[in-house]
Amino acid sequence: MYEDSAIRYAEITEGLRNALKKLCPECEQALSEMMTEGMDLLGEMERVINEKNEFNRVMFNFAPVGLTIFNDNCNFIDCNDAVLKMCGVTKQYYLKHFFDLSPEFQNDGSKSREKQLDYMKRTLNGEKIIMEWLHCTPNGELIPCEISLIRTRRGEGYVGLGYIYDLRNVKKIEMALSEAEKLTRSVMEANPISYIMYNDALDAIDCNSTAMRVFGCPDKQFLLENYWGRFSPVYQPDGRKSFEKAHTMKDRAFAEGKAVFEWDHRSLEGEAIPVESTLTPMVSNGKKYFISYKYDLRSIRKMEESIRYLETEAEKVYYDALTGIFNRRYFDENLNRLTKSLSRSDGLLSVMMLDIDFFKKYNDTYGHNEGDKCLKIVAEALAQTIPRADDFVARYGGEEFAVVLPNTSEKGARKVAERLLESIRDCNILHEQSDAAPYVTISIGVTTGQIDHTQIGENFIKRADEMLYASKQNGRNKYTFGAL
Repeated sequence: MYEDSAIRYAEITEGLRNALKKLCPECEQALSEMMTEGMDLLGEMERVINEKNEFNRVMFNFAPVGLTIFNDNCNFIDCNDAVLKMCGVTKQYYLKHFFDLSPEFQNDGSKSREKQLDYMKRTLNGEKIIMEWLHCTPNGELIPCEISLIRTRRGEGYVGLGYIYDLRNVKKIEMALSEAEKLTRSVMEANPISYIMYNDALDAIDCNSTAMRVFGCPDKQFLLENYWGRFSPVYQPDGRKSFEKAHTMKDRAFAEGKAVFEWDHRSLEGEAIPVESTLTPMVSNGKKYFISYKYDLRSIRKMEESIRYLETEAEKVYYDALTGIFNRRYFDENLNRLTKSLSRSDGLLSVMMLDIDFFKKYNDTYGHNEGDKCLKIVAEALAQTIPRADDFVARYGGEEFAVVLPNTSEKGARKVAERLLESIRDCNILHEQSDAAPYVTISIGVTTGQIDHTQIGENFIKRADEMLYASKQNGRNKYTFGAL
């Protein structure tokens, strides 16, 4: 167009020059100078226009987004390389078979050709349109796109411009994200531990089905909306307000990577739910979120109670109900255990058998209630006199007691026996019918032996009993020692 203008300009000025040459020869030189200046101006215009056209050509052909141009008859007249690459066709094929590069129907059920023509006409009438569209390659591969249609002036009329953005990679990413989200949701739903997600304000925004089951709430939205008012008490067992403690744990989790703490919840019916909560922070799109994994401790608490009960019951098996010290069963089992253990190192063992002197007379004189009190006092005094953790005293039966001293020599056993005698005398329990003293006394039989594979607990009991008998025969209120 601009080349035609230059030629036309040259023809006109040449005609004027010939006419002036005839009418006014002296004007020819001035006209020649004007023609030269005009041609120079046209040359500069042509250079600028060529540069502009080259810029537009580069922008058009090398743009990463597809560009198409259609005229006011809805015929496609140009396109760039990005469109051709997307559809896998030549420019000639694209311009001639454009309407064949879409499936017969779009996703909304409308016919592609009719919808395309409608959009093109509306664009040429001045409407700006942004839409999603399905193109396809000649072999039928679908190409999801986002298309923007606008019109622009060209000459005396308008043409339509179509900007086509290939969404295949976007759709793949969206599909991958969707699959990842589905997988994450499946993992969370299959998780046997409750899961609660909070925003930075600690509003509950998501949970799994395990949490709904633990809290006894089948309505997920109700659980999330009433999480603090209904499912957490105002105060925690440590006396702190639940919401304030939660914010403290949130800050710790963000500072340290996670926070682990015990928490008390309530079910929909008001049942206490102790949990171990692990709070973990995460950031998504610049926003903070927190995930809390809550391990239900109710079954553990019940097991702990059962264990404590069993331990209490076990203790009852080994303790004498009246005096509170170990009983005969404990004595027998632990004596056998000690003999086996000490036999591996040829260790020493000392055993004592003790009897309250004239206890039958005490019961006959003061009654059985006082007799029980006497037994308790004697048992307590004996237990307090035994110094070491491995030593123990047990009620053997009636008014008879036994003392076991592992790794104790004859000398050590004798010292303990003296202390035991003295401790009972110091109790100063009145016993007017005793032939040994005016207060309660005990007689002791003591034996010490080195354990080998031939020794058993019964041997020590028998020898200590013999020594106890000797003490009784020799006036009571004393101990008699006999080596094993």
